[in-house]
Amino acid sequence: LLERLRMLEAEQTDPETRMVTVYDDGFVFLGRDDTLKVGGWFQNDVRIPTSGTAAPTEFVTRRARADLRGTLEYHFGYRLYTDFSGSSGKLQEGWLDYHRDPAFRVRVGQFKEPFSLESSYSARWIDGVERSIIVTTIQPAEDLGLMVFGKTVGGRVEYAVGWFNGRGKNKADTNSDSDLAARVVVQPFRARSFGSLYLGGSVTTGNQDDDLSGKVFRTAPRSAFLTFADGVMHIGDRTRSSVELEWVRGPASVKTEYLMSDFDGLSLNGTTLDAEVRGWYVTATYLLTGEDKPRNKPVLPLRNFDPSDGGWGAWELVARYEQFRADEALFTAGFATGTDRVRAWTVGLNWWPNKHTKLMLNYVRSRFGAPLSLGGAPTTSEEALLLRQQYNF
Repeated sequence: LLERLRMLEAEQTDPETRMVTVYDDGFVFLGRDDTLKVGGWFQNDVRIPTSGTAAPTEFVTRRARADLRGTLEYHFGYRLYTDFSGSSGKLQEGWLDYHRDPAFRVRVGQFKEPFSLESSYSARWIDGVERSIIVTTIQPAEDLGLMVFGKTVGGRVEYAVGWFNGRGKNKADTNSDSDLAARVVVQPFRARSFGSLYLGGSVTTGNQDDDLSGKVFRTAPRSAFLTFADGVMHIGDRTRSSVELEWVRGPASVKTEYLMSDFDGLSLNGTTLDAEVRGWYVTATYLLTGEDKPRNKPVLPLRNFDPSDGGWGAWELVARYEQFRADEALFTAGFATGTDRVRAWTVGLNWWPNKHTKLMLNYVRSRFGAPLSLGGAPTTSEEALLLRQQYNF
């Protein structure tokens, strides 16, 4: 590709038609009315159980992504986003949108459903090694569909309304019903002394036809705490909802959400059941080195890591408390095994040597409402160290 670009540049004499190659958080090829940005990122994790489980310490390739995105004829945007962390590559996102008016954009393809504050953040820029339990459990993440979205009122109102299969990424639909999803975020005021406050809410709803056999809910160290029994079917409505608050001021931030999901029409061996899972979290962060905390973007160190020049990058403290709760009827009726309650505390330290690299250390302690067999021994708690090395280009 680079050789062909050089040949084209040598052949072109009109500056208006010449393609220019630059590097800006990815390799960007600029044409007269088209652009192509080539980027990617990688996350390697180390999980070190310290109590509550006999699981071994392990190294894990958590995510490995290649990202192509750009514009066509000024006003059309596109993205091809692939995940290589498994045994074979699979499409994460692939879409085309029309964005002439920032207040009214239209996107079609496979992309994230508009739901939840923490889910809307890229996994590169979340505060902890893993998202909160309730978000990880119920988030729709990527799906196939169509969405109208934009920012208006001087950027103080963000909205999105979408129509989706409701099955998740790279999956064919199983019924004639679809999921509807909507999210709105409002910034009521901006005051330098107070910072920026964002209030929002989101909802998805749709009829399901899913086999939940063996579906697992996990803690941040990836331990299973709730497992659906073989034969559990969900043929009925599913409604997910959330309310959110985010506050950012200089180097500090606070995020909190309350989320819930209703499973109507669960069935097992002729028995039907309606159930609900719900949870909330509060996350606080503070950049010790004085940088401003961005929203869904990398931290830009005031001085990149370079000991010879006295630079030590950006250092950030993180703390989170969260709770998860499921209906007890899931367990008493034999629809699931495990526990209906989890409380977890996370403290962490993030280091940004520069805006392209990030190292994370989390200590996570989880307490369960009922004893779990982790590693063959019953326990009511779990502790682990989670480390992550990440780079993006």
